[in-house]
Amino acid sequence: KVTATASRERIVNFSVPYYFDGGIIATKDTSIQKLTDLQSSKIAVLKNSSTIAPLRYYLPKVELVGVESYLEGQSLIENNQVTAFAADITSLSNWIKQNPQYRLLPTKISTQPLSVVMPKGLQYDELRRQVSQLIGSYLEKGWLKQRAEYWGL
Repeated sequence: KVTATASRERIVNFSVPYYFDGGIIATKDTSIQKLTDLQSSKIAVLKNSSTIAPLRYYLPKVELVGVESYLEGQSLIENNQVTAFAADITSLSNWIKQNPQYRLLPTKISTQPLSVVMPKGLQYDELRRQVSQLIGSYLEKGWLKQRAEYWGL
C-alpha cells in the first residue's frame, strides 16, 4: 500500500486511488474518549509518518515520540511512556484485532489516497491507463468496497 503524495509524484506515477486511508489514534486508556482528551499527552508516531502534520495541527500541545515500528509504539504504551499511538487506520485496525485492549478514537485526523505506483515515462502511459481503468471498474462494481468491508477497513 502506497500513499499518493506530491513529493512521490515527482519520481513515480500513480493510478487513480483505489482506497482512502487516513490517520487515527489508538489508546488503551479508557479515560481518553476524544482528541481533546489528549491535550498535553505523549503520543507515539512512526518517524517520518504523514500522520505527524495532522497531529501537530489538531493537538499542538502534545509531545510526539518518534518510533521505528508498531512494536516499539506498543511497547511505549504498555510501559505507560505514552498515552496513545497514532498511525494509519488500516494498520491500526489490524493491530487492534490482535490487541483488543486497545481501541481507536472516533475522529479520523487525516485522509490519504492509496494508489498503484508505476514508473514515469511515456512508454508506461498504456499501463497506467489500463491499471486506472481496472481500478475504476472495481470501484464502480463495488468490488473494492466489499473487499474493504471483508478486511474490516
